[in-house]
Amino acid sequence: TDPPSVFNMPEADLKRIFWVLSLPIITLLFLTTPDCRTKFWKNYFVITFSMSAIWISAFTYILVWMVTIT
Repeated sequence: TDPPSVFNMPEADLKRIFWVLSLPIITLLFLTTPDCRTKFWKNYFVITFSMSAIWISAFTYILVWMVTIT
C-alpha cells in the first residue's frame, strides 16, 4: 500500500495553520527527495538517503548562519 499523501489538509484549525506555513518546505522536499516507501522508488533508497543528508546539511548551515547573524 502507498503511504498517505503529505498534501492532505488537516482538520484541526491550529494544525491547518502550521500545515499552510510549512507547505513550501513540504513541497520542496517532496519534489527533490524520492519516497522509497513506494513500489516504484523502492530500489532507490540510496538516493533518498543522500538527498536527506544534503537537506539536513543545508538546513543546518542556514540555521547556524542565522544564529551567527543574530
